[in-house]
Amino acid sequence: MEQWIYYSAEEGAKLEDTWDIVLEKTGTETEETEKILRCSGKPFGYLRTKDVYENCEISLEWRFPKDANGNSGVLVFLDGKDEIWPKSIQVQFHVPMVGGVFPMKDAKCDQPLPGKMLSKAPNEWNKCVVTCRDGTISLKINGEDFGVVKGCMPAKGFIALQSEGAEVHFRRIYKTPLK
Repeated sequence: MEQWIYYSAEEGAKLEDTWDIVLEKTGTETEETEKILRCSGKPFGYLRTKDVYENCEISLEWRFPKDANGNSGVLVFLDGKDEIWPKSIQVQFHVPMVGGVFPMKDAKCDQPLPGKMLSKAPNEWNKCVVTCRDGTISLKINGEDFGVVKGCMPAKGFIALQSEGAEVHFRRIYKTPLK
């Protein structure tokens, strides 16, 4: 987790009380494992990148292991000081409606996207691909083209994974710069 910075809404909260990495078997017939980033959901906050991104693709998988009404998300173009609801554009993972894209704090976009019923049952992996290019965000969830949000301001910033009340797991997190 050395590529990430921890922010918590509760003063004195420790990274290891909210976020950790666990190994999970990849199948019943194998001893192979993969790393899972596990978030307890409490306290509210996020892990954000140390680097600023502008034109990039973010690909990840997430699941709520127990909660059929889990809440989390990805913040893109996070700009300014770390605070509980920072200036950013959020891609919402609040089941059962997922994929809402909207500005937070003083951020702006031309037309937010509403969520859709695309999430899978608890403990099943969902896949999200967020493509950011020149202030435009394109979103794909579970293989379905979800929509496009234009006019995003800011158009560059940090990327963050939210801790927002429910245990959530992330895996296969990739951040790829685009030319």
